[in-house]
Amino acid sequence: MYLFVRRQANDVPASSQPAPYPTTRPTPPGIPYGLFIGFLWGGFAIASIFIAGRLYARARTSRRLYLDDLFISFAYILLLVSAALWQWGAKDMYYILNANAGLVEIGPDFVARMRRFLLVSFIVEIFYYTILVLFKLSLLFFFRRAGSSANKFEYFWWPILVFSICTYLVAIGDVDYHCLFGSLEKISVACNSSSATYFLKITLDVNCALDVLSDFLIMLLPILLLWNIQIRWSKKIALFGIFSLSIITMAIAIARVADVGATQKSNGLPDSTYLWFWSSLQSFLCIVVSCAAAFRQLFMASTRSNSKPNWSPTESYYDRILSSFWSRNKQSRDPHKSNIPISSQVGKAGNYFEMRNNSEEDWQHVSQNPGLVHNLGKPIAACYKGSDQNYMHANQIVREVEYGVTTSD
Repeated sequence: MYLFVRRQANDVPASSQPAPYPTTRPTPPGIPYGLFIGFLWGGFAIASIFIAGRLYARARTSRRLYLDDLFISFAYILLLVSAALWQWGAKDMYYILNANAGLVEIGPDFVARMRRFLLVSFIVEIFYYTILVLFKLSLLFFFRRAGSSANKFEYFWWPILVFSICTYLVAIGDVDYHCLFGSLEKISVACNSSSATYFLKITLDVNCALDVLSDFLIMLLPILLLWNIQIRWSKKIALFGIFSLSIITMAIAIARVADVGATQKSNGLPDSTYLWFWSSLQSFLCIVVSCAAAFRQLFMASTRSNSKPNWSPTESYYDRILSSFWSRNKQSRDPHKSNIPISSQVGKAGNYFEMRNNSEEDWQHVSQNPGLVHNLGKPIAACYKGSDQNYMHANQIVREVEYGVTTSD
């Protein structure tokens, strides 16, 4: 972050006077102080609602946190710290910008407040790029668990992971640290030259391009997962839309660079208020998008974990059938009984005569292991898995099938 420090010509040493130095007075801050602070905490409140919903759903389903949850939770903590830092340092930023615009007098604490503003800018900038990469890692590891059984998925996942980490290293590496921690002479003269301004513009454009490209590659992963899944096209399109919410962050990243360029000051430097406004918007939207992409499968799993299979016979009728079957198989095993293997089978083989005593987790395993009992001469209870009942591991994308269990006389 570069800062234009307005000084008189006789305050600049003679050796530095020939250096390119902007003489036009910068414009005042584009965003009022109250709006800037209110927007920061409003965005944090929205992100808090989404992260709380995600963790609650996770507690209701798997009762554990995965890597994608940890990544986005860490990003949420960084968002909180960034908002707190701006609450502490935003007044210094507005004081410096107003002093440069000639709206307030330069006081004796000008240099100290400028140093404080530059320190906050540096920390928040590092946190901003860290939040972006944590958002990418959260999506990557979420899709990896969802596509753990997909063929050749790892061949696409690993290169995208490496590229996303490289975009973070480039963004951190092209920060001009001399203009943040250098001497006052360096900040006020060299960092406001035309070459320094051009370097700032190039780094903003490059970082934006790498960020958008990495988000686009990550967005391709759920398309690869869902393309060959045999489900209704309406549901497939809905999942495509949910998993493609990163388009929002891509659009914000592009708008950030475009608006910062359109609102730059007369000396060619960006308006700090617009720059950090857009950065804060993209930061909390990363958390919202990451949580929204996981909500559908999280709450579907929550519904499954709290519901038991529905049987068409009444409870008493089912008990009589169960007792009859158990008495016939208690003395000897029926040689005609066999299991039907299925390609989407998850878990161990089940025993239909012990289903009533199994746990909720066993119900899910049993429902995917049907069996046929032949030549009993009477109908038996039917096991049916409909299109709206998906018994699977949380966040697991599998093939949906329908089957029924009957007997023949």
